[in-house]
Amino acid sequence: MNNTLISVIIPVYNYERYLAEAVESVLAQTWGRIETVVVDDSSTDGSADVAKRFSPLVRYDLQPHVGPGAARNRGVKLAQGDYLAFLNADDLWAGNKLELQMAAFNSDTLPDAVFGHVEQFISPDLSRAPSLFLALLTLLVKSFAMTCRVEVCQLPSVHNICAT
Repeated sequence: MNNTLISVIIPVYNYERYLAEAVESVLAQTWGRIETVVVDDSSTDGSADVAKRFSPLVRYDLQPHVGPGAARNRGVKLAQGDYLAFLNADDLWAGNKLELQMAAFNSDTLPDAVFGHVEQFISPDLSRAPSLFLALLTLLVKSFAMTCRVEVCQLPSVHNICAT
């Protein structure tokens, strides 16, 4: 299973400030075979330049501004891996995130999707958010700390889910 290719999809819209760290957290993964696709939703800042600096390790794709969901969907269409992992451009992964999630896929339960633990942090350039907002943000971020089989991402619903 260590030869399995994982496609990491990073949608970006005006996150020049955070994108390099997000990409670096993917490139630092202990899992060996990773394809990284950054889908730019027509950023007006320097996000494109940041993504292109990582070429050829990162594939950059520009699309018209239609939103993060469409950018993720575009990344799924471009992906060549057997598994898909999603990372927001302003988030970071622990170095062994993909390795732990792939171990779960190789377990007896054979999950369709695996969600990982999320650690919240607040950038110092942002004002303090109300705790209700942070609770909702935690739920939202958990949904994007996911790795799934390609065929599962093409289904209308996921049935067998595992948390690592």
